[in-house]
Amino acid sequence: MSELRLISDQVARLLPLVSEDTFVAALVTVLREWVPIDEVSMIVYPRSGRPFIRHREHPIEEAGLETFLTGPFLLDP
Repeated sequence: MSELRLISDQVARLLPLVSEDTFVAALVTVLREWVPIDEVSMIVYPRSGRPFIRHREHPIEEAGLETFLTGPFLLDP
C-alpha cells in the first residue's frame, strides 16, 4: 500500500471521531504507526481561559505539567 493511501485511510478513520471521546486514543494509535512514541500528553489552549490537560496517557504524580499550566505557560513562546 502506498504511503498516500495509508495516510488517506488513517485520516478517513479519524474524521468521524473528531468530536468523540475516543478521538485522542485513535489519533495516538495512528501516530504510533508512523513514529515511536513514549508518552502522550495533550494540552488544550482555549481562546479564553487557562489551558488544560485534555489527555495524558501515563498520568504520573509529578506536578510539572500541572505547575506549568498554573501560569508559566504564559512565558512559553
